[in-house]
Amino acid sequence: MLFLQTRTVLVEITKVNQDQSSYLIGDQKFEFIPQSIWKASFKNANWNRALKYEVDSIIKTMYQGVNSTSRYFALRFDLYLDFNPTRVVYLAFNKFTNQILNQESFALTMLPKILVSYQKNNQTFLKLNDDQLTKNYLELTHQPLIDINGFLVNANFDISDPNYRWNYLIKLGKENKISFSNHQQLIYEIDEKLFDDSWLGTFHLVDLIKQQVYCQGYVEVQNHHHLKLAINYEEPLIFLIRNRVIRALESKFAPILEARQTEFFHYYNLTQDVKYLVEFMETTRNLTYFAWKSLCQKIFESLNLNYDDLLYSLKEIKPFLFTKVTDLKALNDLTNNLHRFGNLTFDEQVKINELKVKYNVSK
Repeated sequence: MLFLQTRTVLVEITKVNQDQSSYLIGDQKFEFIPQSIWKASFKNANWNRALKYEVDSIIKTMYQGVNSTSRYFALRFDLYLDFNPTRVVYLAFNKFTNQILNQESFALTMLPKILVSYQKNNQTFLKLNDDQLTKNYLELTHQPLIDINGFLVNANFDISDPNYRWNYLIKLGKENKISFSNHQQLIYEIDEKLFDDSWLGTFHLVDLIKQQVYCQGYVEVQNHHHLKLAINYEEPLIFLIRNRVIRALESKFAPILEARQTEFFHYYNLTQDVKYLVEFMETTRNLTYFAWKSLCQKIFESLNLNYDDLLYSLKEIKPFLFTKVTDLKALNDLTNNLHRFGNLTFDEQVKINELKVKYNVSK
């Protein structure tokens, strides 16, 4: 079994007074309950966000005319996923509370509420198979995967899903090409025949930077309910996969890259290595500030991506920008963008002040 999380629900106890007291919990009548539970329970259960397990309505109707008192106690339990058969299992810390969790009405009425609470705001992806659930996992998390920039995704990944926010991704497909999605998002497609690793047929997302594999989807549990899961596990050879992707792109994509300058941004996307942006600045060293800015605008339009937040904020890039400033107009534009996209260091502010004095005097 795989541990999911620890949960707490409020359980209603109705004490009915006949010749001797009895108690109603869920779908059962108890002649006796531990007094520690009754004494620890409370009458006011107006907890808006709490999950409540109330006495079955049929049982309540049977004792409608009987003088009764209702209280609630907090039942704490662990939630697990059992693989064979695939089901959600609840385990508490003593025999009596497990008896409550094992009631049929708990599975029927509380399981849907627990699942909704557990996977709130999560995306649903493909159905997970047994291999994905039982092999190589490090941890299981119900946190959604939202920002997938730079991820390698398999051919089954639905790039039209609006729940996923991304600007570009690498996709295993039928050929090597650069294209755009219906939402004008950049796609680097790699021929899946270049990869012979069997596990590539089951993964959903591969983070090439952190070198981790994710499977995000759902399993069917009791009564055809879906449990959404995001499994994070490591593959020992991911760094080799990453290098293979880069080599494939370098050798296969060179003829279709639009320009030498555009190539640097493609390679930065694929590697997140700042050295490619530094190389871009080196090749444009002799351009004036506004000529360089105009070139950047054309490149960004061709990629449908804007890199100003990087070029004006990275400490490796900013020294190049200062060398392009030759007048007050360029200095003012650079200063505004440095304030907008990055944090000025003390030395940079001193440099700006010195240039302001210089160009105001020369004017």
